[in-house]
Amino acid sequence: MSAKDFALAAELMDRVTALEPAWSEGWNRRATVFWLLSDKQGAVADLQRALVLEPRHFEAWAALGRIYLSMDDKTRALSAFRRAAALYPRMAKVKDAIDRLAPDVDGRDL
Repeated sequence: MSAKDFALAAELMDRVTALEPAWSEGWNRRATVFWLLSDKQGAVADLQRALVLEPRHFEAWAALGRIYLSMDDKTRALSAFRRAAALYPRMAKVKDAIDRLAPDVDGRDL
């Protein structure tokens, strides 16, 4: 990935997930490759797999939030960001995203 050869990175991460299907970080990293290849659906599927294996993976929750936001799915984005923040409250960018999205999704007090 650091060499920006995303096709090769995807192939290697395919092998990693085949060899270690229970390793949540393998799915998370492959999701990153899919995101870099503009395959949002593939990235979402891999992040969901990572979260089934490790529901406390706050980086996967944050990434899922960013992808949903890029798809203009504010409700799912906010939910994912809130899960990330609940697990790791010190993520400033996640807190900022929650603050921006909450009024649109939850509504505003009168």
